[in-house]
Amino acid sequence: MLFRFENTIADIDLEKTKSYHKNKIIYSPDYCRCSGCKNFKHWTKRCNPAIREAFRKIGIEDMRYFSELSYPIVTEYQNQEAILYMGMYYVVGTIVHQPENLIQPPEVFPELPDYFQYCISDKHDLVPDDFPRPALQLDFYAYLPWIVGNSIEEL
Repeated sequence: MLFRFENTIADIDLEKTKSYHKNKIIYSPDYCRCSGCKNFKHWTKRCNPAIREAFRKIGIEDMRYFSELSYPIVTEYQNQEAILYMGMYYVVGTIVHQPENLIQPPEVFPELPDYFQYCISDKHDLVPDDFPRPALQLDFYAYLPWIVGNSIEEL
């Protein structure tokens, strides 16, 4: 299915993407138990529904199944303490390099809140060996609240 991500058009195989993420145990919500990952996973359950829906549209049914998540950084966002997360998800698909030849217009990937930024590319790192090809990498960075435990200092 065709999606427009700002200036990039991607052709994503939804079924292969869903199937891979559904059947992968290594990326299960319980894979990493550090406080930063726990916080991110809790956030995905209560985040803005538009963000969850945007990810569902590209075959990622459960955002807790991230592929890579950097160590979170304590910082500020809009004058409030926040955690900066950077990470990536993978989808099966290709970048469409000649969009003028498309027969049908692509679905527009929804605009997300300012605190959650993303980009998609066929330049990827750390793609698991068993991930179906061709692969696209959806990088994101997000300023999120601390919602688990008593203190952000747990990081």
